[in-house]
Amino acid sequence: MKAEYINPFIKSTWDIMTSMFNINPEPGKYYLYEQEKSHRWEISGGIVIQGSVTGFAALRMSKLLTKKLIEKTGLSFFDEQEKDMLAVDMLKEIINIIASNFLTQLEAASATVSPPFISQGKDHILKLPSIPVIAIPYITDFGPFLVLTGIVDTPQQS
Repeated sequence: MKAEYINPFIKSTWDIMTSMFNINPEPGKYYLYEQEKSHRWEISGGIVIQGSVTGFAALRMSKLLTKKLIEKTGLSFFDEQEKDMLAVDMLKEIINIIASNFLTQLEAASATVSPPFISQGKDHILKLPSIPVIAIPYITDFGPFLVLTGIVDTPQQS
């Protein structure tokens, strides 16, 4: 895993939170992620990366945070049930923007990303690739979120 592959995703996530939502997330200590049987995240969105690099990147957060992000975009007139439905679309759009920015910053690699996927519900599971995945927790005034990313060079076929 190389910093030049992981840093663009982290930077893109930071940029979207600060510029689109005017939120300044405070990063916590990063760690090597292992699948959790029980966790606090109610919704996760991610992408799969393929090409000269292979990997995975995702955001995990609470529904409360997604609802606050919806409100920050000026859509506060929706009721709670509508905000629950919009949370999926909001997270997909955030992932789309981050993925686009990520690919632009990933100058040395030729890669494509999958359409964003969403997983939600109590203790939902993310299918992780069999590569190391780094987790970076963030705190905001509206709740925490977690960035997961693991990107490696694709092995060359002989």
